Amino acid sequence: MKVYCISFQQILKDRSSNATANGLFQRFRKLDGNKYVFLTSHTDKDYGSNIIGMSAFQWLMYRFFDKVTGLMRIPYYLRRTMLEKIVDYHSFRVLKKERAPILLICAMYSVRCTRYVKKHGGKVVFYAGNLNDELYYNTVIREKKRLGLNYTDVYSSDYRMGVYRNMFKNIDAVWCLNALSAWSFEGKDIIRNKLVKRRAAIVHPKEYTADVPDRIIIGYFGHTTLLKGVHLLPEAASLCKHKDCIAFVIAGSVDNYVKSVIDRYSIKMTLLGSVPEEKKWSTIQSFDFMVVPSLYDAGPATITEAFMCDVPIIVSSGCGGVERVQNDPKTIVFNTMDIHSLAEKIDYAYEHRSEYLRPSVIQPFENQSVSERESLSQFTDTIEMLIN
Repeated sequence: MKVYCISFQQILKDRSSNATANGLFQRFRKLDGNKYVFLTSHTDKDYGSNIIGMSAFQWLMYRFFDKVTGLMRIPYYLRRTMLEKIVDYHSFRVLKKERAPILLICAMYSVRCTRYVKKHGGKVVFYAGNLNDELYYNTVIREKKRLGLNYTDVYSSDYRMGVYRNMFKNIDAVWCLNALSAWSFEGKDIIRNKLVKRRAAIVHPKEYTADVPDRIIIGYFGHTTLLKGVHLLPEAASLCKHKDCIAFVIAGSVDNYVKSVIDRYSIKMTLLGSVPEEKKWSTIQSFDFMVVPSLYDAGPATITEAFMCDVPIIVSSGCGGVERVQNDPKTIVFNTMDIHSLAEKIDYAYEHRSEYLRPSVIQPFENQSVSERESLSQFTDTIEMLIN
């Protein structure tokens, strides 16, 4: 049985900016092109016969549609779904050329491709780079109601959720990358990767001194949808005993509706705005603690980025992969969406700052990493299991 993977993300300069798409792309480009094919929206060069993007004309039309709908101010959640449908149709035209049943690994919103594969005797596996979008949808709806906000985005669009639900009518199993992901898809047939405990290597170390500061900086780095939980910071900070000894910094563009929540509290938050890539590491190094307050998140990159800078983290239990780092000496975990728990952990971080604000002397977890060959072997073994 031939194996296809479909992804929405572009491939540029040998990688995709999306971690899930990049992981799949890097694996497929190393596999036998006669059996494994990776389909995506766009590739900037020839990556081999089994890595297929749109033709130059198709990509031109895609970009034209994206530009025009942007100028028309069509909401992003609608534009994004329509663009995914274009990529879905492009992938469908490729799949139609196959005569025998195939195994489809789906890593995007796809109704047409998944329906076609099921109709023609194949098998469809959803590769869960995110948690279940049903969980995201219900969480955001509840949080919007709690905060008195009225807007629609990609996580709260009924139209978009309708497409997602139609796709899942054709899904045989969900391939989950961590325990939280598997929990979010409870009730579905789950495929689990072997859990490998690993700690990110320290590549951009923060410089520590022997002096323990009286005032600390707790920083957030990233974008600010409600799911990212940044709006919880001022509410939690207002409850902290040591709030006058803590400076809060948000690096990244702040959505207006999130800022409206931040402005409700008399807690000063320094908003740095969007940070250029070349200043990313120095910005993270300037924090004494990195806060990752996501309501739910499949596996935020900021956890890894903080460890790469040897910066301790205050992280939500709603983040996938927390089980890998929760016992790390530089990790503090709070209960997701629990304002009082976050406030307690912020106070705890301040009171125990002398234990955290010093260079790491820890040894990485055993099984620090899986070799590239072992990782690829685990991946193909899982695929063979799905085929059989």
